[in-house]
Amino acid sequence: MPAIHPVEFHPIIVHFPIALLVLSVIFDFLGVLLRRWGLTTAATWMLLFGTPSAGFALLSGWLSERYVGISAG
Repeated sequence: MPAIHPVEFHPIIVHFPIALLVLSVIFDFLGVLLRRWGLTTAATWMLLFGTPSAGFALLSGWLSERYVGISAG
């Protein structure tokens, strides 16, 4: 089984913050609309986990770009 290089984690990591941040907005909206405060609490937790995970996704993207040698411009 081939070893996974750390920069290959970016495609895996990048989807979690996207999902968490989008669902946070949806859950918050539905929680207020339906007056289900548990949904707004869940939205808060998604936002608290989604924001730092976006930083990890950004860092892994920068490392992946540097390792692969692809230039944006």
